[in-house]
Amino acid sequence: MNDDSLCPRFKLQTILMTQQIFAGLKILDLTRIVAGPLCTQNMVDMGATAFKIDRPGKGDGSREMGAKPNVSADQLMQKDKAHWLNQCCEQGVPSGPVYDMEEVFEVPAVLHRNIVVNVPSAGGTMLKLVRNPMRFSRTPVQHRAPPDLGANTRQVLTSALKLTAESIERLKNKAII
Repeated sequence: MNDDSLCPRFKLQTILMTQQIFAGLKILDLTRIVAGPLCTQNMVDMGATAFKIDRPGKGDGSREMGAKPNVSADQLMQKDKAHWLNQCCEQGVPSGPVYDMEEVFEVPAVLHRNIVVNVPSAGGTMLKLVRNPMRFSRTPVQHRAPPDLGANTRQVLTSALKLTAESIERLKNKAII
């Protein structure tokens, strides 16, 4: 990953995250809609502990909002990630990169916060995953590998979709599953 392609604000946030300047600070977050929750998340990333209270039964309203881009998917594909991050930064649009599974393990904040975990797969090989960022003293998070591709297909199709063995076999014969 090339840090030179990152927006200066994102670089600053990465530096602040590694310094944990809000360590020991406790926040009661009652905010709604993008700005407040984003500020809280940034402070948590910099070491604070937050307690968020959402609207009962609804959660934060920003979860119901959808992006309305002024560019088509074809236009997005013509430029790389660094270009679009720079465009957002220049326009003052809060944004950050979305990493693929190789890139995520190179992110400075991921490395600093030690959130990489190796877990054994069903086949016995070790998989590198991102650890749950929350750490609980009394109930530690148990990390486990996802099932191998197709490992639970029959179980899901029979229990969730109520397909018969014959229906599943037809799907298999047509190379659908």
